[in-house]
Amino acid sequence: MKLMKRSLIGMSSLGMLVALAGPAFAEVTLRLSIWDANQKPALDQITARFSEENPDIKVSIEVVPRSDYVTKLETSIVGRNAPDVFWNALPDRFLELARSGLIENLDERIKADGVDLSPIAPALLEAFTYEGSLYAIPKDFDTVGLWYNKALFDAAGVAYPDDSWTWETLRENAKKLTNPSKGVYGFVVNAGTRAGYYNFIAQNAGDVLTDDLKSGFDQPETAAAVQFMADLILVDKVSPTVQQTEEVNAQTRFKTGQAAMILDGSWRAREFADDPYTLENANIAVLPQGTVRASSSGTLGYSIYSGSEHKEEAWDLLKFLASPEAAQIQASAGAVIPSHMDQAQIWVDAIPQFNLQAFLDMVDYAEVVAHSFNTPGWSSIMNQELKKALAGDVSVDEATSLVATKMNEVLASEGK
Repeated sequence: MKLMKRSLIGMSSLGMLVALAGPAFAEVTLRLSIWDANQKPALDQITARFSEENPDIKVSIEVVPRSDYVTKLETSIVGRNAPDVFWNALPDRFLELARSGLIENLDERIKADGVDLSPIAPALLEAFTYEGSLYAIPKDFDTVGLWYNKALFDAAGVAYPDDSWTWETLRENAKKLTNPSKGVYGFVVNAGTRAGYYNFIAQNAGDVLTDDLKSGFDQPETAAAVQFMADLILVDKVSPTVQQTEEVNAQTRFKTGQAAMILDGSWRAREFADDPYTLENANIAVLPQGTVRASSSGTLGYSIYSGSEHKEEAWDLLKFLASPEAAQIQASAGAVIPSHMDQAQIWVDAIPQFNLQAFLDMVDYAEVVAHSFNTPGWSSIMNQELKKALAGDVSVDEATSLVATKMNEVLASEGK
């Protein structure tokens, strides 16, 4: 930070002594908002190091549950009380926040301070670019893999998954692994986006969102992918029903030996490593292949609230968060894959019990998650209607047709 001289003329002798004994400036506390408690220990280390170098700046980390994060952030922005720095996820409202001027354009600051962003993958920088300018500095990215329970595979005499697996291999082995008498399911279908629809749709060469920003749910490839998911539940019965999964989610079933396989992201590694059961019994393989091999991929970045009263200090923090030192601390914690690609191997090595390399092997097949100016507006419709199909309440064709219609209505209104 730049320190400016302050005149002491006219102050009493006591006042002068207090001023000379104290700091040159009043301490500033920045608010940093995140949603993943698994990442807080590493961020505590990072922000502590930052405050060592900037003793007049403290950082208060606020953890908001993911399900409430976007709503709470939007409410705080409307109330002009948003955190100074916050996580900005690509599938959320990044584009709208940038278009509305609610987050800072970082170009001039990056240029003025000569911030080196070359270690960050170009695709991640592009993801947080709006109209040619950068509005967030990427902190990490993710892919999705096939988490499996070695103990359940061994008990059923099924070979562990590898890169030869297809959808059909998944289906057939899930049948062998399902044991109703013990409450064990071979697979858990996730009625959600990142660990569910987006991966299967991409693997069947379908689209959630087309290049010209239209819904992809009127494509037969997209509908077929949803049908495959529904069949795993309703026909093959290798997965709990939608209602059962809402009562006990996929992660809980996996951590208690009730699920042999689940699709989940690289972001789950730290959580599963901290659980004694999954640390001993879990591992990861690349996703089974459909007509093509694919994984959804998201990225997360740090943005500065344009209404912050401490923009200079917030920028100092953002620069440190973008540094190799911060990336290394984050990678060593094993929570997420750092945006600094030269630190990715540190992340892989952080939890040697898991084959985290599988997530990096999916990078070449990763598709950036579908997003637009109002992603929550249409993704909520998608989740609501597709869940009905997975529950067997409506046909997949009915559900996907309705999603396509409603989704296109939202997309058409985004520019207005």
